[in-house]
Amino acid sequence: MIKDDKGEYDLDYQLVLTHNSSEYKKNGLKDPTQIKNDFIRAFREAAKATEIIQDSTTAITLVNKDGKPFHIDFVIIKPDGNGFQIIRRNNARHSSINEYTWNKLPNPNKAYGLFNALTPEEKKHLIEDILIPRKIKEKAKREDDLTKISSCSLFIREINNYYANRTKNR
Repeated sequence: MIKDDKGEYDLDYQLVLTHNSSEYKKNGLKDPTQIKNDFIRAFREAAKATEIIQDSTTAITLVNKDGKPFHIDFVIIKPDGNGFQIIRRNNARHSSINEYTWNKLPNPNKAYGLFNALTPEEKKHLIEDILIPRKIKEKAKREDDLTKISSCSLFIREINNYYANRTKNR
């Protein structure tokens, strides 16, 4: 969770669809458009009057407007045997109709292992002084900005950069 320069909080969640999902049992998680639309419909049905549900390129965003503004981004992912795939919008065929595809995520396993090996002080420094400021900078970019980096990719990149610099400085 981060607090942006406007004082609003942003929280990211990963909704992991598993082999126990009813959708998986029905169709093997093959139709990302149907899956994303089902989640959007469910979120809109559950939203309060002060909450707005937005459909972005990758996430479903809940925006709270009751005087305590915050955003919660939900991304939908599934295991694929060699890592994970995420649902992303792909409107190449019909620009006015949202269509989605499964896209391979970078494998974070090595990055998580590296992060877990850090001391508590190193983790605190990495999170507070490197990751959060970078996340705030990326969040400020427009959705269609081709230089925008996903949270997962940013985490992996910054962990690897941290270890490369740590090794040089020893």
